[in-house]
Amino acid sequence: MAICRLCGATVEHLRNYQSVVDVFLFTVESGEEHWEEYDKIAGEAGDFECPECQNVLFTDTAEAIAFLSGEEALK
Repeated sequence: MAICRLCGATVEHLRNYQSVVDVFLFTVESGEEHWEEYDKIAGEAGDFECPECQNVLFTDTAEAIAFLSGEEALK
C-alpha cells in the first residue's frame, strides 16, 4: 500500500477533482421555463489529494497510478 509522505496515512485511494459541464435543454412553454438535463461533459483530471490530510499529492494521472500501484514512492 502507498503511504502519504505528508501525513503518514496508508492510502488506498486518492481524491480527484474534475470540472464538469452540465448541458441542459432549455424551453419555454406557456410562459414557463423548463430545464431538462441533457448531458454531462467531464473535463481533464485535476488534483489528486490524500483522503486523510487533503494535501495535493499529484496533478498527473500517470503519477497517481504509479503511486497507488506501488510502482513509485511519493517523492
